[in-house]
Amino acid sequence: MFQIKTVDPDLVGQWEGTGTYAGGSAAFVWAIKPSAATDLLIVESLRGTVKTKDGLPQLQPIKKKGQRVSVVAIYDHGFTTTDGKTNLRWSKLHPESTEDPQL
Repeated sequence: MFQIKTVDPDLVGQWEGTGTYAGGSAAFVWAIKPSAATDLLIVESLRGTVKTKDGLPQLQPIKKKGQRVSVVAIYDHGFTTTDGKTNLRWSKLHPESTEDPQL
């Protein structure tokens, strides 16, 4: 593995794309910096239904049999899920107010 020394200035920035990842649809965000450092984020989409198992919510994807995303911890304004491999921490997004704050 090696890192290129320079990057064409036309490639610098944040790029978005869609495609397939792990057998499902996904969105990709790729940030390329002038230093040639890069970050790639893959966002996989899952559709399904939420059911309760042992008192905790669980997502059962429609197309992926056997795969489940289970809530393992609930805390103020969020929760943590696991699919058996990856733990993700979720926080509820609050839409930004368009009004000026009161002084």
